[in-house]
Amino acid sequence: MGDTWRYSYSPGGDVISVEVDGHQGQDFVYDTGGALTAIQQNVSMKNGTQTTVNMLSSIYDADGRITGLLAFVVYPFLPEGWGFAY
Repeated sequence: MGDTWRYSYSPGGDVISVEVDGHQGQDFVYDTGGALTAIQQNVSMKNGTQTTVNMLSSIYDADGRITGLLAFVVYPFLPEGWGFAY
């Protein structure tokens, strides 16, 4: 394995970022109530630009309540998407 993982935490104890071997991995975004709303990762595009990809997104109803989560996980050979509804 040999990978070194480093986690950064908010003053309240929530994970806010992950680095792997000194490289930025993912950032974790929370709403004002402390609920995890997004997992973001910077990726390099073929044309050399950088973009931020949301790996986790919340699904809201008309009243603004979270009713589900949608996640996108990239494995070495096959991307996978999954969701969870309350």
